[in-house]
Amino acid sequence: DYPRDVRYHIMNKETIVRLEEFSAGAAVTAKGVYVAPGTNPEPGQVPLQLLVEAESELQLKRCVVEIKRLMEQETLRLASSAGRTSASAIASRYGERYGDI
Repeated sequence: DYPRDVRYHIMNKETIVRLEEFSAGAAVTAKGVYVAPGTNPEPGQVPLQLLVEAESELQLKRCVVEIKRLMEQETLRLASSAGRTSASAIASRYGERYGDI
């Protein structure tokens, strides 16, 4: 699970429009509700997710790669703005993936 601010940034309408433009044709739709880690959604609820649809595999891959890049970028931005304590928490959560934050 990513921090709340990262989820908000990715699910933001402006970000979704930019993702669609960047991928040259993929359609991105935000669906569901936030479900806290370790809990189950209530009956009839769908966990928060992005639905990515495209006419070609290339469009789909471009969009997914960009989503991942934006999530990592936003996570690192939050870590650097919140100070060393948060950066340590993020580094331990995501391991060596981000190097020395």
